[in-house]
Amino acid sequence: MTTKGSDKKYPSHTVYWIATDGPKRTWQPIGVMWKNAEGKGFNVVLSKTPPTLELTALPYLSRRKEEN
Repeated sequence: MTTKGSDKKYPSHTVYWIATDGPKRTWQPIGVMWKNAEGKGFNVVLSKTPPTLELTALPYLSRRKEEN
């Protein structure tokens, strides 16, 4: 990661695993992603690997905001 002044290395999205239990759906954050250097794709880093992979990426929120 770079300093806070440079956004290129900071995540732009949080990656979630959507766990389904009947009608109930639980969104579990499992990683982050951001545009790659060429800007043509994304780099994805998963810190947890669920048994099934139905993923959704949303704009990144700081850990403090996600915990509230």
